[in-house]
Amino acid sequence: MENIYYEVAKGALGYPGKMISGSKSFYSRTFPDHVVVFNANLFVGKTKIWYGDIDVTESLETLKDLASAIGEKLYVLFESDGRFDKEKNPYLDNAVVVLDPSGDLELHPRLVERINEGSLKL
Repeated sequence: MENIYYEVAKGALGYPGKMISGSKSFYSRTFPDHVVVFNANLFVGKTKIWYGDIDVTESLETLKDLASAIGEKLYVLFESDGRFDKEKNPYLDNAVVVLDPSGDLELHPRLVERINEGSLKL
């Protein structure tokens, strides 16, 4: 998976495959209002640059800084949208969050709903 963005992503987020908890259900219960993506895949265009668990709520500034350092849009995808048969053709349109190098972000419509109703926070 090494590419021109690999070291930058690893420096910002840690080694690929990072787990934020030994138990997904425990972490989800502990932080029910966080945007968490287990087995996330981060892409720049169609290039995967990192994979692992990520708490977007906790890591938002790091992700913004990463997009800025790379100078391109950064896509945070669910595992099923950027792995296995989709690794070469990821579902970028289904991104959990898209971070622009300028700091702007786009959220998946389901997240926008939940943030607006107060059940999630960024």
